[in-house]
Amino acid sequence: MFVICFQWVAKVRIIFAHPIKTEITDLKTFTLILLSIFAMSICTLAQDEDDYFSDSQLRYENYIYKENIKSVLLENNNEKLSYPFIALNSEEVVRLDFDDLDGGYKNYTYGVVQCNADWTPSNLSTAQYISGFWENPLNSYAYSLNTIQTYTHYACVVPNENTKITKSGNYLLMVYEDFDKENIVLTRRFVVYENLVGIDAHVKKATILSDSRYRHEIDFSINTKGFKIDNAFTDVKIAITQNGRWDNACSGLQPLFVQDNLLIYDYEDKNTFMAGNEFRHFDFRSIRFLSDRIQNLETEYNGYSVYLFPDERRSSLRYQSMADINGQYYISMQEANDDDIEPDYARIFFRLKSDKVSQPGSLYVFGALSDWQCKPEFKMTYNTEEKQYETNAFLKQGWYDYEYVFMPENDSLAIADESIIEGTHAQAGQNYTLFIYHREAGQYYDRVIAAKSLNSLRDF
Repeated sequence: MFVICFQWVAKVRIIFAHPIKTEITDLKTFTLILLSIFAMSICTLAQDEDDYFSDSQLRYENYIYKENIKSVLLENNNEKLSYPFIALNSEEVVRLDFDDLDGGYKNYTYGVVQCNADWTPSNLSTAQYISGFWENPLNSYAYSLNTIQTYTHYACVVPNENTKITKSGNYLLMVYEDFDKENIVLTRRFVVYENLVGIDAHVKKATILSDSRYRHEIDFSINTKGFKIDNAFTDVKIAITQNGRWDNACSGLQPLFVQDNLLIYDYEDKNTFMAGNEFRHFDFRSIRFLSDRIQNLETEYNGYSVYLFPDERRSSLRYQSMADINGQYYISMQEANDDDIEPDYARIFFRLKSDKVSQPGSLYVFGALSDWQCKPEFKMTYNTEEKQYETNAFLKQGWYDYEYVFMPENDSLAIADESIIEGTHAQAGQNYTLFIYHREAGQYYDRVIAAKSLNSLRDF
């Protein structure tokens, strides 16, 4: 309401700051003008709330452009909960799955865009990295079965017999409607790599003493034997991701030492991540039983409401080991034969018992379920009477990991901070993926010449 009033007053000031060509002769006319300004301000505010889904401009990141699109997953098809990176010229493919809650059939099309190491579009034409067709109809679909929430499930794999990828690199899979590239539905990142150099890497507690209890350090070296690199300081780029997320990726590193064929990246500060904590979870694979972490399940004619047990703040607690899937989720239903079309959707209610955070900013439910983004639907509000943060989200049946993060106000460069609510412990198990890029002189794209997965629990 404060924002509305501010916008309203601002518009009134603008009117009286300039000459009025039409004379206002009575109070009624003046009142109508003020009411019109006030109404326009309300409409503007309502539009702002929908901005997340109203931006149709192509983003070179994981993004959902339509409110009716849910449960988007892109994984290496060989394994559930795997990250979307595959070897060039192998049998590996990435599989895309998503639901359209509008139901029925829509004419969806998908294409692949090659990107540089920094996820800007490369200078290659599609014919230089695709053999076959760049644009393909998304023909694999099925309608939901015996669900309250109707939806249509779509799926595709890339590469396939119609679209073969001929070069390694970063790629953006985009889905759009009615062959209109301006009518984008979703985008997803994946990586195609080659095995051209060796990587020796491990995760350890941060070397700097003040960080050793709270941060992970990733030290590594690259063995370039058999692969020519003219200038390791300009031709090689690095990206390290934590749990498959790119918002806090580590990049911009140069070799600290070069010894014969070895490029050594043994930093103490530039290659660290906040260690975080083990993720919280809930099991919503059944609508017949109250599964793990579910306090109550209500069934109504128009859907299900699932209330999780209230969570507690963990930032001041000691580390406690527990099994998790590092912030990921998977779709599943215990009573189903087909996990694509038989699981239903429900309104999931999250509650966090905590005093109100004093810093200016907001709390969010965070993880792969939110695309590792602070989305409006996962933003929490504070209930003063109950002394808890609350929000709800519409999710498909399955197993979900999640955490609570804090995002500061008015800071476009801020990264979601889990330490305020969850705490951060070097003992926590996290997955890391290391990508090595190379661009020689005269080349127009960044090759991915190696990739390696790491886990902090295996290395400690």
